[in-house]
Amino acid sequence: MIKVSIIVPIYNVEKYLPKCIDSLVSQTLQEIEIILVNDASPDNSAAIMREYVGKYSNIKCIYLSENKCLGGARNEGIKVAEGKYVSFVDSDDYVDITMFDKMYQKAEETSSELTYCMFQRIDEAGKHLKNDFLYPPEFAGEISENKIRGYFHKPSYAWGKLFKRDIIMDNNILFPEHLKYEDSFFMLQIAINLTKAAMVPEALYYYLQRKTSILNSRNTEHHLEQIKVVDLFVDEMKKKGYYQKYKNEIEYYIINRRYLKILNNCVSKYDEIPIHVMKETRDYIMRNFPSYQSNPYYLNIIGEDRILMKMNRISPKLAVLWNTHRKTIMKKLGKRKESYIYYHKYYSKHKVKIYKLLDELQSKNLVIDIKGADLKKLAFLQSLDKKHNVYLIKNSTSDQQFNIGEITQEDNIMNKINVIIVVNPSFCCKIYESVQRINSSILVVNLEDYLEGYIELNYYDDEIKKLRNIIK
Repeated sequence: MIKVSIIVPIYNVEKYLPKCIDSLVSQTLQEIEIILVNDASPDNSAAIMREYVGKYSNIKCIYLSENKCLGGARNEGIKVAEGKYVSFVDSDDYVDITMFDKMYQKAEETSSELTYCMFQRIDEAGKHLKNDFLYPPEFAGEISENKIRGYFHKPSYAWGKLFKRDIIMDNNILFPEHLKYEDSFFMLQIAINLTKAAMVPEALYYYLQRKTSILNSRNTEHHLEQIKVVDLFVDEMKKKGYYQKYKNEIEYYIINRRYLKILNNCVSKYDEIPIHVMKETRDYIMRNFPSYQSNPYYLNIIGEDRILMKMNRISPKLAVLWNTHRKTIMKKLGKRKESYIYYHKYYSKHKVKIYKLLDELQSKNLVIDIKGADLKKLAFLQSLDKKHNVYLIKNSTSDQQFNIGEITQEDNIMNKINVIIVVNPSFCCKIYESVQRINSSILVVNLEDYLEGYIELNYYDDEIKKLRNIIK
């Protein structure tokens, strides 16, 4: 029986392909098949594929006569996959040799349709940059409606995950073909149909950050293809009957990806800025979503990006000017005031939930993650009362201020902490890893996901009971 089918789309990656395939043929899980899909690649990739298929009996090769892009190549792999589970690995990346063994065991133990791990960002010299989440740990377990809504607000990479093949086939979920930015189309449909997910809390996937990647290229049409992908996704949501149920989330997805992402691409990815596209996207949003600023997730967009959209609403040329002189303009406008007002509104909106969380935790020892976010710290701390003894994460190792990445078991501060509330989601992975390594009994709460309702308090029930026993 084939346990896992690993699908690798291949295009112009002869420099990186051997390392990728080597990491797959060396997997400790034996019952796998490796499906290499040559997406009409003009380089020497086909010859490399033939060399490997001659050595390993568990490799299948597909050679496409036309380029279908990542999504189309993955679809071809899905068609011939025989494994109970399916996974995607990009051909310029590579994986830990234990990845699929650990992912498969976790999927089987938990009966999950989706299993994900953490990933390592590396540069072309092989230097480790940082570890990151594909999804937060809280998104594992039974999948509630709130968690499904939360998936709309997370990165949508298809790699680094294990999918039960049935969820793909039974729900007719495929990637759009001949288009870039295809992952969200696939991943959000997976999320909508999930009943259970699992996480392996290790960084097992190595994601290469290269200057010549699709995302870093300039003056290419594919930076505007997200318009087509979003339109296809909306049509698919309507066709499958999901649109009304997830209307707010889909509208936010449209605002974020069909408008904001396109604006950012227009002003940053082209030497000759496509002003007409900026006008067209603005007109589309104003025609179809005139009240988009009333969307309940609108405040989730960072202040500077909301200003970019407001500038474009007045004039695309103002948006270009804004992007060119963003730092200078924000300094003159008073970035600190603008950001503080935003954070203050956000926490005021959720003040009842903040107090509910703190009351449920019943802990006098909290750590608030505020690294690199002094204004966010100020706004959040104003939502706390004086009965909470708060330690702040900063670039110091003193009793009152410390950097979580530098804490060791000998630090007295670790004996004083019961809970870490992560205010900055981008810092969550570092905190989570450090806590797991040093003192796994400390409860880590992702504040933003909790306030948005993606995580319910009952997720923390067992941990909260442990905390209460410790405090008593």
